[in-house]
Amino acid sequence: DADNLIKSLGPENLSKKKAPVPSSWQNIKDKDNNFTLSAPESFKKKTHPNGAAVVFDEGSGELGITIEIIGSKLKTSENIEDFVKNSPLKMSGALLDTQSINAEGFAAAVQVFGTTTGESSQLFILRRGDLVWLLKVYPGNSLKLPIFNQILTTFKPYEEGG
Repeated sequence: DADNLIKSLGPENLSKKKAPVPSSWQNIKDKDNNFTLSAPESFKKKTHPNGAAVVFDEGSGELGITIEIIGSKLKTSENIEDFVKNSPLKMSGALLDTQSINAEGFAAAVQVFGTTTGESSQLFILRRGDLVWLLKVYPGNSLKLPIFNQILTTFKPYEEGG
């Protein structure tokens, strides 16, 4: 069940797999949310009022994509399920599915949410030791989801970003 899958994101379930990204991609860093990633030059970054970093490529509907990112260190008494539940990233609709995914250097899973009007979004949960990142990605029908999958291969904690 979904809770057990998220619970199983231990610090040791790390996968190894990397595809090269184009050299024209820019580095995007955010010290507050402890990450660095590479994205196409058309992507921009801003800060959401809730503290999340927002990396996005403008476009209406399925032509655009938005990635809201929160990164934090789990408190000693905090478990990952509580962190996800109490996150400022609010997901719309019902949780439809939770699956483990391969993200190099992280234990990772994705939750898929859907609304009754057919909109969907995904919440990627990445963990390394006591560090956790949540990446809310929408819309679920974005034509740029394959680009997001490539961006995810470049995602690293801030101090490893060079």
